Amino acid sequence: MQRLRFARWWLLALLAVFAFGGCNMQSPAVTPVPPVATTVPTVAPSPTAAPPTATAAPKPQPQPTTQPPQPVASPTPAGGTITGMVWEDACPPDHPNGERCQDYKGGQKVGDGKYQDDEFVLSGVVVSLAKGGCPGTPVAKAVTDTKGRYRFAEVEPGTYCVAVDTETAPNATLLRPGVWTAPGLDQGMMTVQVTPGTTQTVNFGRTRLAQAIMPPTQVAQATEAAPTAAPMTPSPQPTATAQAPAGPGDLGEPTVHDTLTLPGKHWYLNTTPFVKFAPAPGSGLLMQVTHPDNKNYWLFSTYPVIKDGYIEALFKTGPECRYKDRYGLLVRSPTHYEGVQFLVSCDAFYEIVRWNGGMKVYQFWDRTTAVHPGPGQVNRVGVWMQGKTLRLYINREMVKEIRLDTDLFDEGNFGLIIGAEKTAGFQVTAKEVSYWVFP
Repeated sequence: MQRLRFARWWLLALLAVFAFGGCNMQSPAVTPVPPVATTVPTVAPSPTAAPPTATAAPKPQPQPTTQPPQPVASPTPAGGTITGMVWEDACPPDHPNGERCQDYKGGQKVGDGKYQDDEFVLSGVVVSLAKGGCPGTPVAKAVTDTKGRYRFAEVEPGTYCVAVDTETAPNATLLRPGVWTAPGLDQGMMTVQVTPGTTQTVNFGRTRLAQAIMPPTQVAQATEAAPTAAPMTPSPQPTATAQAPAGPGDLGEPTVHDTLTLPGKHWYLNTTPFVKFAPAPGSGLLMQVTHPDNKNYWLFSTYPVIKDGYIEALFKTGPECRYKDRYGLLVRSPTHYEGVQFLVSCDAFYEIVRWNGGMKVYQFWDRTTAVHPGPGQVNRVGVWMQGKTLRLYINREMVKEIRLDTDLFDEGNFGLIIGAEKTAGFQVTAKEVSYWVFP
């Protein structure tokens, strides 16, 4: 027991020593780390918006009483307007009961003075305005546009004379010979009264007289006088003349003259559902269109390519020939689908266009006195080619000169063309074809 107590006191003493030593123990030395100076960028304090000041709601103010806007009357124009159109007043010979026609001197028939949708308007006609009753004192002129229309605007109030003079250019070429059917028969002028803000309409209709161009007896003589040279075989290789002449009258003997006695020898004759090319009874080449449309059909020759030269064909129209039923020559054709077309129509117009997948118009349909219009007529159509300059000759009269705007048609083959606007089965006989090659 004594040992047990001694061990207990010894253990308590030992624990006391450890407790006292732990209280006086020093921590190990630690080297302090100097503080790192950190620079904090100074940022200017953003301005603080002043707190909104409460504003008292405005007191409603009395509004002035407004009247609805009053319409403003448009000012009355100070002047008036004179307008109208110029057209070809046709008298179709095959129209039932002679409708659309009226009697004229010498048993002739002319148009009825009323515009029809299928009649052609006339562009480029000069219309004159004169002060006072007709004929009056000239004060202004206007020219009809592509729709045949003219217009005089802001005309001072008063009496005026509206007229078309057929004796001066260009009207002399566009309108003569013929007969006025509107404003009245044989009347190419009209007196009108102009008032502010009003429009006066004065239309001019004119019927072309074929008899005035070439009487039937002269036509017969011209037909008989047409060259009827003996059949000959054209030379496949043309020889050039000494120098380029000044015009068709100085050409001399042609390089090739084809009377078309054997047209199948030098022409690609063919027949389709739309057009027929075949030897004519007796002699010549018959061209016939089955149905009227807006297309032209051409027939190529097998002659050599021509660059500079003159080509001429003699045509005779069939028993029916109306309006823009047409025929002519194709020249400078590099392929069978391209070329420059020179056309004349049964109502004495001509047109020049280039076709190569698209149409280039050099001259839209324009009137000429050089054509013998109507059925059973003979016309010579010629084309002069020298460089890029091409000229149309009708019955040896120079009608129009154009200049090509491309190098694609400097040379080529040639052919004959036919097309119909009104006549089913329209036919033309080519009586002969001649050409001259220039050096």
